[in-house]
Amino acid sequence: MKKTLQTVCAALAVLAVLALTGCKDTAALKSAVEEANKNLPQLLASVGQATGLTVDDNALTCELTANGLSAADQAVIGKYAALELQRTLPDLMKMAVENGLTLKCNVKNENGESTPVEVSADELKTLGDQFAAAGGQVAPVVLPLYNAALKSSLPLEIGEGLTLKDVKLKEGKQTFFINVDDEKTKFDDVRGKIVKSLENASEKVSLAGINLSMVLPLLQELNYEAIFRYSAKGGKETFMEITAQEIKDFLAKGDAPAEEAK
Repeated sequence: MKKTLQTVCAALAVLAVLALTGCKDTAALKSAVEEANKNLPQLLASVGQATGLTVDDNALTCELTANGLSAADQAVIGKYAALELQRTLPDLMKMAVENGLTLKCNVKNENGESTPVEVSADELKTLGDQFAAAGGQVAPVVLPLYNAALKSSLPLEIGEGLTLKDVKLKEGKQTFFINVDDEKTKFDDVRGKIVKSLENASEKVSLAGINLSMVLPLLQELNYEAIFRYSAKGGKETFMEITAQEIKDFLAKGDAPAEEAK
């Protein structure tokens, strides 16, 4: 009886292993990846460029090139890439979720240095659900993640005498709150630069002092604008606005992104 029980337990254990491994349609996944690779390299919005995909029993791996990422960009790039892959390769990503795969991104910068980023199977499923709930839009999912990541790095020096103190998303506006240290940078000089940039979106993006290459396409998707509010001691205040139309025109021209935040 004892031997029979041991035999049954062993058989059940084998069946459990087979169930866990057999549920993954590896052949179909590899076929889907091979098909997807035929269309690479492919731009993933502002995230970067997907240059190659591979798959094994546990993960879908994406080779990704992305230059000049800020700390906030790096914190969300894996999830952003997952959503852009969801948008561009929906069938493959559906299979990845159904098979319980993680997403691994090898993010290579302009210096050829690679940083691994991973999105767990549970996170991948949640992102897919959020993407569907947002009507197939990436921005409603990623923008709050970006802002949370940016907030975690504040206060952030973005220029001589300029410190980013807060960021808020409200009523169609992404607002950046910047403190001006009058002892290092004259407030009137800041105001003067803003006035000179009024008709030039490229100059406004440059004046922002932070890398906007990831956030601008998100704002465009939502038709939102970016506001930069500057304040100094004595109640001095001014602001710079990049309208939704200016963001659209700027991205259409393919101008160079702002410099990376320090």
